[in-house]
Amino acid sequence: MNKLYRKFRNDVMKDKPEEILLQIEMDRILEYETLLGKAWKGKVLDLGCGLDTFTKACSIKGFDAEGVDIDKCDFETGPLSFQNESKDIITLHDVLEHVWNPKNLFNEINRVLPKGGYLILTVHDWKTNHKTFYNDPTRKRPYTAESLKKLFMVFGMKIHQIKLKGGRWPWNKKTILAIAQRMR
Repeated sequence: MNKLYRKFRNDVMKDKPEEILLQIEMDRILEYETLLGKAWKGKVLDLGCGLDTFTKACSIKGFDAEGVDIDKCDFETGPLSFQNESKDIITLHDVLEHVWNPKNLFNEINRVLPKGGYLILTVHDWKTNHKTFYNDPTRKRPYTAESLKKLFMVFGMKIHQIKLKGGRWPWNKKTILAIAQRMR
């Protein structure tokens, strides 16, 4: 699966200049700063970091940020190589739909986040992308805003915000941005 994912990602991203990708991530950080206010601070972990552009953008903005992709950790079975409660914010950008069983991933997120820490994730909205969702052969599981709310509840997370927004790429009509806070 790692080889298939990397090939698919590299084919899709090959014509995108790094400056443009970096600007997209800087815009994303600005949105997070607006949504979280003073809570957007501390150590950031980007799970499923891909080309590591978000981590670079965070570093430019002065954050202590690092990324982990599937070549370093199998999110479905493996532990994250970080101390308990060592990251203040964890991001998953278009990653969750590539994980068949999210139990291990959410248990690890809850271990690495301190109580009150934030999880920020984006997923392709199944309701608006159902015709093209599986055009990416590495996607395993679709989500809606309602299914994310239930997932957060199961793993003891309080919803800070869930909103539908325009997709970043032509094949993605709508994306769900979800922010949740670890409560237990």
